[in-house]
Amino acid sequence: MIQLIKLVEELNLESAKQVSPIAPVAPVEPTTPKLTKDQKKRLVDIVGRYNEYGKVVRRDGNLSDISKTIKEISSLTENYVLQECGDFVEANTAKRKIQELRRYCESFCKLAEDIHSKEQQLEPLYEDVGKILEVFFEIHDVVPTATSVNQSNPALKDPHSIER
Repeated sequence: MIQLIKLVEELNLESAKQVSPIAPVAPVEPTTPKLTKDQKKRLVDIVGRYNEYGKVVRRDGNLSDISKTIKEISSLTENYVLQECGDFVEANTAKRKIQELRRYCESFCKLAEDIHSKEQQLEPLYEDVGKILEVFFEIHDVVPTATSVNQSNPALKDPHSIER
């Protein structure tokens, strides 16, 4: 019975310490600092050019096509070199080099497949980021200019670099 009395007293003390549900709550201060005017301009600028960054994500060249071409080059080189080797020493050197070439090509093709699968995962994520950014910002369409048609595409500026 004594223990029950102690429990009731402890509960009464704890409930007295709790804040009343109708007590006013102090406003929560934002933990992130406000952006400066220059930072806001920079943000609007780099988000506005978001579609330009998609050129990098969706590359024009297909890595799997390059991989197939390299396999073909390796195979044709192997046939050519082994047919054209003259003496025994030259033939042994050529065989070693061809084996090395074959290993490099296999490694390249395997890595190209891995990269291709990662690129396929990257594209929808890029699109999802863009959809969320469009809620808050205007994203400009990429329109090729007359000068860019005849020239190669210049490299994109790093959005994190400091412009002076």
